[in-house]
Amino acid sequence: MPTLMESYAVLDMVACFEGNNVSVDLIKTENSIFVHRINNSNKIEKFFEAKNANEALEYVKEQTGEDASTFLIESLEGEAAIIAESNSKIEEYKATIAFLKDQREMLAEADRSLPEIKDADNFILSEIKSWEDKIAEINA
Repeated sequence: MPTLMESYAVLDMVACFEGNNVSVDLIKTENSIFVHRINNSNKIEKFFEAKNANEALEYVKEQTGEDASTFLIESLEGEAAIIAESNSKIEEYKATIAFLKDQREMLAEADRSLPEIKDADNFILSEIKSWEDKIAEINA
């Protein structure tokens, strides 16, 4: 097992998106994005170089219904880049809200009669509301 772990590598230049019985792999290089598509039912494959990240993003969405914007965020241009950045922020804010809700659940086990616990619970609730407002502002 230790020797296998040494051989394990994470490729952050490759991402796979699946949906509609189709798999689309995106491979980023310094200057290019390559697309590999396979129809899982009839095993027909297609491999090409995308003109740009926006084309690759649209292709993945069209073929699988998945969103590749997080993977392509550094390479996107125009409106697609703005949308990807907004989606990234929203995911970050949702993670913060999930953390705050976990902390609130931990408070639920504490003695609710203590004023410090009540204050902490109210503070966490106000922070959750604040982050939810930020998400609503981005979506507007």
